[in-house]
Amino acid sequence: MGSAVVSSEAATTHLRAYLATALTGLSDSEREKTFTLCRSLRSLCAEHGVVLYLPFDHTDPVAHADVPAPLVYERDRKQVVTSDFVLMLCSSASYGVGQENEIAADNGVPVAYLVQSECKVSRMLLGSDTRKVIIRYDGAADLLPQLREFLAGTVPALRERREKLGTPEPLGIGARLADLRCRSDISRKTIADLIGCDEQWLKRLEENPAEESSLTVSRLRTIATFLNVDIAYLLLGATGNLDERMRRSLDHLKSLARDEDMSYKDYEHLWESYLQNTKSQIGFVAATRNVHVVSKEQWRDWYRRMVEKRGGPEL
Repeated sequence: MGSAVVSSEAATTHLRAYLATALTGLSDSEREKTFTLCRSLRSLCAEHGVVLYLPFDHTDPVAHADVPAPLVYERDRKQVVTSDFVLMLCSSASYGVGQENEIAADNGVPVAYLVQSECKVSRMLLGSDTRKVIIRYDGAADLLPQLREFLAGTVPALRERREKLGTPEPLGIGARLADLRCRSDISRKTIADLIGCDEQWLKRLEENPAEESSLTVSRLRTIATFLNVDIAYLLLGATGNLDERMRRSLDHLKSLARDEDMSYKDYEHLWESYLQNTKSQIGFVAATRNVHVVSKEQWRDWYRRMVEKRGGPEL
C-alpha cells in the first residue's frame, strides 16, 4: 500500500499516539539507530493523521539528564494516558517500556508491540491485559510496510471511537478527597501510606481532575473506609444511604399525597424543598452518614404548616 494522503476531515481529527522504546543503557550506535527508526515511524504516523510522541525529545536520559525522576514519570505517564494508542518498540530490554505498558493497560489504551525478530520479549509483557496486536519484523524495511497496513486498518476505528467518547466530564473524586482529608485533619502522607502510593500521585489526584482515571476501586474502597464515608460519596458526591433515604422519603410523601388528595403543585413544592435542603448538605461529612428517612407524619406536619402559612388550601 502506498503513502496515504490525509483527508481534510482526518486532518481536523488528529489522533495521539505514544512510542515506548528502550533509552537507558543504549550505546551511542544503538541510540542513533533507535532514534532514526523512531523518527521514521513518526513520519509514517503523520501520513495517517496521527501525532506520535517521542519521549526522547522531552525526557531522554542523556539529553535531559537534569529532569528529575518524578517529573519524567509524570510527563510520560500523562502522554500514555491521553493517547489513542501506544506503539512499543521491542528491540532492546527496558524496564520503562514495561511500566508504560501497565499504564496503558490500566487506562484502556490499546497497544501495538513492534517486536524485532532476534529480540526475546518477556511473556509477562506480551501476556498483559492490554488490547493489543503484535507486529514482528526483521528490520526497518520490513516494519514500515507492516505498520502502514496496521494504521490504515486501525486509525479510522480509533478516530470514530474518539469522536463517540468525546471528553468525559471528571467526577470530582480528587476534590472531594481533598475536602474530606483537610476537614478531617489527615495528611497526604497518611493516606498515601495507607493505600501504598507516593504522595506525588495523591497530590496529582487532588489537584488534577484528569488523574482520577488512575484511581482503582481497591484504593477508593480503602480511602472511603479510612475516612468513614460511603464509597459512592467519593465516587459521585452522593451515598448509597442517601439514595435509599430519598427513595423511602419519596414513598412516604406519595402515600400522604394520596391520603390528603394533595394537588400536584403542593406535592412538587414539598419534594423540591426537600431536595434543595438535601443538596445544601452534600459535601459535609455528617451529611454522608445521615440515614434519616422523612416519615409520613413528618411530611404531614410540613404539609399542614405550608397550607396554614398561605391561609388555607388553594382550589
